[in-house]
Parts: sequence; structure tokens; C-alpha cells
Amino acid sequence: MDQKFSTQTTEGEAGEKLGFLYNRLLANLDHEWSVQQSLLQLLEEERVALTQASTEAIEDTNARKESLILKEKENDAARRDIIEQIRVIAGGEHQKMTLSFLATAAPDEAAAKRLKNYQQTLPHLVNTIRTHNRRNRELIHAALADTQGALQLIRSMISPAMNYQKTGRFSTNAVQGTLIHQEG
Repeated sequence: MDQKFSTQTTEGEAGEKLGFLYNRLLANLDHEWSVQQSLLQLLEEERVALTQASTEAIEDTNARKESLILKEKENDAARRDIIEQIRVIAGGEHQKMTLSFLATAAPDEAAAKRLKNYQQTLPHLVNTIRTHNRRNRELIHAALADTQGALQLIRSMISPAMNYQKTGRFSTNAVQGTLIHQEG
């Protein structure tokens, strides 16, 4: 009889611990959602800073982006720890712990509903962030290409040109060095 009582107590304690871990997991996902929303907003601000070519604004968005990414890494590590604890208590050593699986094993309907909601919405949010990030990267690459092209043009205008053709005659159409040739 004592054996059954201790087993029931253990099952009850496990259920309480699972409920606690699910609450921590949901709080973790709430935090992830908040961080991801902040990152999306920051990427929109970064696009504005890039189009205005404001170095101060770009540096600010880079610093804030780095801070958000660090928060996300910490949050991800905490979530992995929570899920591992759930795996141990639930006995799912061989089960892949996805949000859909966790939703089916949730201790109550409200937790299951919230997990399913995160399962549906988080991937869309992450894809939107990737799209914004890719657009910003393309904008940066275009600006760098324009800058490099302008620098190359300036270099060609300043550096001295070849003054003689292969035949030994003086070259009159040389574009290179025309700024120095005309001014100097």
C-alpha cells in the first residue's frame, strides 16, 4: 500500500513539475516572440539608416542587433534546457521534441493552444526577418559596389596614363590621369 501511495505522489509531483516546466517554456516562447518582433522592427530601422547613409544610425542599429542576437542565444539555450527537462520527466528519450509534440503532451488545453499558436506563427516571423535581413544585405552590397566603382573612376582619373602608343607616338586619347594632366 505504501508503494502505491509513493507512486501516486511521484506521479503527482511529476505532473506538477511538468506544469511548471510548461509554464517556463511558454514564458520562454513569449520572450522569443518579443525578441523576434524587436529584431524585425530593428531591421526596418536599419533599412532607413542604410538608405540615409547615416553612419551613427547604422552603428546604433548594429549594436542593438548584436544585443538582440545575444538575448536570443541565451533564450534558445534556456529553452533547450527546459525541453530536455520535459523529455526526462515525460520519458521521451527517443521522441523528437517538437512544438507539435509538446502541444499534444501539454498538461492543459490552454498550454496546448498557445504552443500550437507559436508553432504556426514563429516560422512566419523568422522568415519575415530573414527576408528583411536579405534585403538590407543587398542594399549594403549595392552601396559598396557603387562606392568601389566611384573610387575606381577617381583612381583612373588621377593615376598617370601611358603617354605613348605601341607605335611610339604620343597618345592623345588617354582618359587615365586627365585630372592631373589637365590641372598639373
